[in-house]
Amino acid sequence: MPNGLRPLLRVHLLWVLALALLQAAAWCQTSPQGLAAGLPAEADVALYADVDGLVHCLNPEVVQSVVDKQLGQFLQAGLPDPIHTVKHVAAAGFIRTPSAAQAVALVQGDLDPATLSVQLADRLPGRPSPRAWNFRGLALTSLEPSGRPAVTFGKLQDGTTIVAQAPCQETGLLSAAIASLADTSKGYIAQHPDALPAGALAAFHLGNPSALSALPKLSKIPVDNLRQVRLEVRRLDGAKLRLDISVELTSWLKAQIVRPFLGTAVAKVAANPKLPEAARRLVGRLAFTLEGKVLKASIEATAEEIEQLL
Repeated sequence: MPNGLRPLLRVHLLWVLALALLQAAAWCQTSPQGLAAGLPAEADVALYADVDGLVHCLNPEVVQSVVDKQLGQFLQAGLPDPIHTVKHVAAAGFIRTPSAAQAVALVQGDLDPATLSVQLADRLPGRPSPRAWNFRGLALTSLEPSGRPAVTFGKLQDGTTIVAQAPCQETGLLSAAIASLADTSKGYIAQHPDALPAGALAAFHLGNPSALSALPKLSKIPVDNLRQVRLEVRRLDGAKLRLDISVELTSWLKAQIVRPFLGTAVAKVAANPKLPEAARRLVGRLAFTLEGKVLKASIEATAEEIEQLL
């Protein structure tokens, strides 16, 4: 096996599985393609999550305890609880160096950009003062901490909140986002029609794998061998969820080289004593197939099994 492909098989499978399943544990009433249609086509990666569905599917007490544990300091500072304020999220990322990452998100829920910016300012270095400004007819509020990317909030006419992170004073990301919102035929879904399919509870799409080379921790991944990566979560009968992973390589030969090592990689993860038993059981149920130059994996889990991972 080429040395360059080996790091790809060592990706943290548990993290990928848990994240995707946790973000989409209920039936999605909003089409991923509908909300994500306004994401910029130039993005390297895109995702969709039905937050509202997650809360109603899993045990509310378990979900609340996880949120309190992970975001407790922010909630105590007055920031809104995502369980009660966020329903659906579509986001796009522009992979750069860690210090220059850019992202834009479209959020459906009960959020007030002005209030959110004031509350978040107290948690940022230097406590920057919110700056109100207008860009192409959209009222925006930005926080510009010294030495860090700015965070910008705005409210669209349909009530959707737009949140963007980009270097201070740079408007390229906002320009791309506004252009996509105005004409979805130029957006991410138009560029990648199968990226975030309708009917999925949650979806993730890496449309530009070569961008990963900018991240030091992922620099060894053979991005030249990858064409795209897609994750989807769907609901099955009997309150079960299925996560489907699709990795398209650049050639049939590359896929043939990788295939024999997948079972070994999964077996090692499933036998890792550092992982919770519930996680090892789930990883051990991964089933792989090969279709041409596309490697596919799937796993099924119940809501109760997911809660055991929290």
